[in-house]
Amino acid sequence: MLNKSNVYIILFVCFLFVAYLLSFNAHAKEVGEVISVKVLSIKGCEATPPTIDLVKSVAQELKIKIKLTHVVVETSEIATKERFIGSPTVQINGLDIDPSAREIQQFGVT
Repeated sequence: MLNKSNVYIILFVCFLFVAYLLSFNAHAKEVGEVISVKVLSIKGCEATPPTIDLVKSVAQELKIKIKLTHVVVETSEIATKERFIGSPTVQINGLDIDPSAREIQQFGVT
């Protein structure tokens, strides 16, 4: 069951995802580009399934081709390699959808 905190996280992720996709939308449609979307999470994160569903739904609504990958982060090494800052983390073409998160250099799994 989603608690209030998870709902806010999902809404924030959704807002950032839609804004980021809209910025790519015109170019992606013109060239038929497939956008790489990666959702990173810890095992059992309740916010991940609705986030993945939303990513798919928004891409379909905007008629954008995506390659969606879900990575379950289980070790600190994977967290660092993938630039995992919290569950879920959404990246588009290798960049976090939250511009302020791109400067973060501390990654890990708790």
